[in-house]
Amino acid sequence: MTAGVTPVAIELPESARYRLVPTRCSARFTVTKLGLFRVSGEFTVSSGAVSVADGVARVHAELDAASFRTAMSQRDKDIKSAKFLDVAVFPTLSYDGELVGDRIEGTLRVRDRLVPTDLALTVVHFGPDRVDATATARIDRFEAGLTKAKGIVGQFVDIALTVTLVRSEGERT
Repeated sequence: MTAGVTPVAIELPESARYRLVPTRCSARFTVTKLGLFRVSGEFTVSSGAVSVADGVARVHAELDAASFRTAMSQRDKDIKSAKFLDVAVFPTLSYDGELVGDRIEGTLRVRDRLVPTDLALTVVHFGPDRVDATATARIDRFEAGLTKAKGIVGQFVDIALTVTLVRSEGERT
């Protein structure tokens, strides 16, 4: 949980649709290098939505795989190559899940692999027209099929998402 942030209880509407505001979203990650150093970077959140029907919230989000960036351009080029993300063939990382309490249970698609991935969720603001939230997860890159450089790059990638969603027009209940 973010220091100083009190989670807001979620009282879902019976039916609603929210869309992500990509310019107000971030997807940051950290991974260890050589077991000693932490490498940080980010992806661009390209799109997403939350649909609520019968009190059940379903989440879909997409990250632009080619937007992968760290502080080293050669590393970025390598990660985007066919050895890792293969952005020429798989331009999008996608996530689909369902809200269950204070987490989202779902699946992350990396390349052609589906990886079970639960997001720990903190809702910072939940209003009638806007939702601001943060979510974190730990992803096993080996399970995602990203097995190159095992001795150099750590197995687990920590992800931190910050998102803003706005209620879609015509979706007031």
